[in-house]
Amino acid sequence: MKKRLAAGVVISLVFLYFAFKDVNWSDFLDSLLSINYLWLIPGAISVIASFAIRAVRWKMLLEPVQGVSYNKTFSSTMIGYMGNNILPFRLGDLVRAYSFSKDTGITKSTTIASLLLERILDLITTLGALGLVLSYFPRFPTWATRVGYATLLIVVILVLFTFFMQFKSEYVVRFTAFLLAPMPDKWASTVAKKIASFSEGLQIVSQYKKYFGLLLISVLHWPIYISTVWFTFQAFGYSYGIIESFVVLVFITFAVAIPSAPGYVGTFHGMVVASMALFGLAGDMARAFSVILHAVNYIPVTLVGLYYYWKHQMTFKEIESEVDGSA
Repeated sequence: MKKRLAAGVVISLVFLYFAFKDVNWSDFLDSLLSINYLWLIPGAISVIASFAIRAVRWKMLLEPVQGVSYNKTFSSTMIGYMGNNILPFRLGDLVRAYSFSKDTGITKSTTIASLLLERILDLITTLGALGLVLSYFPRFPTWATRVGYATLLIVVILVLFTFFMQFKSEYVVRFTAFLLAPMPDKWASTVAKKIASFSEGLQIVSQYKKYFGLLLISVLHWPIYISTVWFTFQAFGYSYGIIESFVVLVFITFAVAIPSAPGYVGTFHGMVVASMALFGLAGDMARAFSVILHAVNYIPVTLVGLYYYWKHQMTFKEIESEVDGSA
């Protein structure tokens, strides 16, 4: 985990450098002190509400495998995203899978498969959102459009991988074994076993029929996420509306996908500052906005996650063992 942390810190420092290299600390602090912090309360509430909807979707995904209570999906979701805030490289997803498997008895392979399906749904809806932004906000830079195309390619690969793992898993296992042939036998055997185990977990896809409901819930995320950005705009007294909030959110979506230090520090701030430049807002006001928006997302999730972490009587030694075991 130390190597991942070091790599994440380096990436975050690069983003922080470009975002804050010309900062005027006096103007930056003035921007922080001039905002109306009361607007951040509904912003924080909307952040938790978005995770509440995530927990509903996760519960629906798992119903064909085993009926689980909403409280279990919500608590493990918050523990996982708290993990993303204190661990690098989105390792909180592993913590989430471990916590849920420990709490429900559902195998980790099935749990991880359900999380992959979540990611696929998120990517599909993100691409839809990106298409809307690109259509209604022509000032989007060329590099961001290219990132959108790259994300589409990733989605296609994931969908095809999921399909073949679901219906032709034996071919995927054989093909993977062929690709791993030049590697040491121990490594090749470990990867093949994990893929075979993952294939078993993916059987929840073939049992689940309510795709429309899952997609609808995925789409419902966006208005809630957008409201968090909009409330933060109001705190600063900016007159930006839904479209601008949408643009910032798309940039944030890419930011949290980049490997980074714990809590998406640096990547989050750099991408928010870049998005604000599209509206003609740059400099210390944009930097201050990125810091406050990050705090609105970071603090409530971490606090609620720590509460459930304590309630589940988990230890950091367990988390470290789980993360190291995935390396």
